[in-house]
Amino acid sequence: MTEELQQLLSGCTTLSIANSAATELWLLQQHGFGGVDMDSPYRQACHIFGLALATQERPNAKAMAEKQWQRAKTLSSKIFDQYGLMYFANPAEMRSKSEDERKRIYVTMCMFLQYLGSPVMRSGDQWENRLKALYVPFDDFLRKRLGFSATDYLRLTDCIRRGHKAQFKRYALAKQKAEELHKAFMTLWEAEGWSVERMRLEVDRHPFGQALREYLEAGRNLWIHNRSDLTKEVGLEVVGPMLSALGTERGLSRNKYDYATDPSPAVRFPLLMLGEDQCFCATYSLFYQAAELHFNPVVASGEIGRRFFEIRDAWVEQRVAAALREFLGEEGRVWQSVCEDADGQFEHDVLVQFENVWIVGEAKGSPVRRGLFDPERAYVRIRDDFLSEKGVQKAYEQGERLRQRLLSGRVRLFDEQGNILVDTGAAAQEVFVVCVTGEFWGLVAIDLSLLLEKPANVPYPWAVSIDDFETLLGGLKARGKGIRSFVDFLRQRSRLHGHVFSEDELNIGGYFLEKGLLPAPPSDPKESFLFTPENSTIFDEIFYEKHGTPVKRDREEELQKYLTGVRDTSRLVTEHLGLGQGLDRGSTLSAIVPGRQKKIGRNSPCPCGSGLKYKKCCGRRDGGD
Repeated sequence: MTEELQQLLSGCTTLSIANSAATELWLLQQHGFGGVDMDSPYRQACHIFGLALATQERPNAKAMAEKQWQRAKTLSSKIFDQYGLMYFANPAEMRSKSEDERKRIYVTMCMFLQYLGSPVMRSGDQWENRLKALYVPFDDFLRKRLGFSATDYLRLTDCIRRGHKAQFKRYALAKQKAEELHKAFMTLWEAEGWSVERMRLEVDRHPFGQALREYLEAGRNLWIHNRSDLTKEVGLEVVGPMLSALGTERGLSRNKYDYATDPSPAVRFPLLMLGEDQCFCATYSLFYQAAELHFNPVVASGEIGRRFFEIRDAWVEQRVAAALREFLGEEGRVWQSVCEDADGQFEHDVLVQFENVWIVGEAKGSPVRRGLFDPERAYVRIRDDFLSEKGVQKAYEQGERLRQRLLSGRVRLFDEQGNILVDTGAAAQEVFVVCVTGEFWGLVAIDLSLLLEKPANVPYPWAVSIDDFETLLGGLKARGKGIRSFVDFLRQRSRLHGHVFSEDELNIGGYFLEKGLLPAPPSDPKESFLFTPENSTIFDEIFYEKHGTPVKRDREEELQKYLTGVRDTSRLVTEHLGLGQGLDRGSTLSAIVPGRQKKIGRNSPCPCGSGLKYKKCCGRRDGGD
């Protein structure tokens, strides 16, 4: 299928493919990068564009038509499906594996599909703050090694962003002018009774002809930038190294793209060079993705690497504390760097008090390494990272130790100088542990029952990436919900581990934000809830409201598209395994239906695709039989 896609792309001109990809990415920006399909539309567009860059253009290549772009998307989806199936052995071998072995394959498959699926979901502000915090401190080192600094990089990114904005404004004005003059020209045509031949002659004389040419030209230049503008922004000495590192041309050997699981050349090289004077950028957001590909290899090793990871940890801790202070306001108290002993032993990153309820926050900034192709080796890497000193397990153990102390009686905590910082006065009524990571850990954090080691009678913590942590707290505040709602969420969220499946923690948080509660844990240990992406669209709505452009989306339509993708992928996998219905005939996966959808009849088929009536399936969670 990769060869078939390469053949299709080789017959299409470079600029037409670039425009198709840019249009796709722009449309995704209007509706959220996550999309609703099993394959990430964002990563899919980058895969197609990247494969085109790594494929020679044929001499007789023609402009890519919409039908060809859709065909390219279909082939890309099939390629990603085949990568997912790599994590399964043949059907007979899968059936003979032990439950533990099947669990290992499940973990590695989910983490691998997470990597293949959506990119990291961060707003532009979150990305910029991240780059400023993590890489700007190493500006001098980066400039010596790469020829440009993180500050230079951010300036170039902003230049591209402003260029896109100016081009779209120019395009919109040209479109409006052309439409107005078109009406005037049509009125004159009808009044004069011109023939078609006369109309073609007159259009060049009428202002509409020039307006039409300007409109078409504005459309062709939407994603094109002049080198002179980039040079003016970052300087002559810097622009050369930057374009050398970030620019590419079609078919260059360095853009070889062997596996779809590798970073796409379209991401690694966000600028397509169109000769000496111009370049093409499909979307400035590619610069955010590319930054870490270029900077991490430079700053993540040796003595510089030690400092880099220290900065990462401190940065995550600071963001956790800042987000909680912003959220709590006068309702509670927040401390940073509290120690259990006066000599500075057993430090905890963030501590929150609300009445007699406490939240212990432990921050871990270590990166999540890519999964390997071999399932067993991939599982060992995932497990070892999870259990490491920088992983979720250690964060849980640190927080759990303080949780037990707070529940057992009066506790005094100290700052790093040995001064008393906190005196609880009495045993806590309730304590929650929150493990906040610098990166997205995927399903092993969403369902901690897969890897977390803990006593059976101890509650699960909440493990969440810092970006999702900030987004959920911001969403709660935007909807007028305070600390009591957050405590309710933590209490209910802890009970769902072992019964939850989701691609993103915000799917779960969005459901809670709208309904005010999460579904009760099922009595059947094999029953799980599927939280789908349209649940998290409330955060998109809040974001657009904040920026003055309210938007509403058809969540029912998105749910149906997503569940269709789930069924298609499930069918593909089960056919490969030679099983009956479902990934595991002994398990049940119920879709969590969003709060603001159109009413589903109690006797209608359930939208989760189970084949049962709604009242006998997901509806029983909402007051059905």
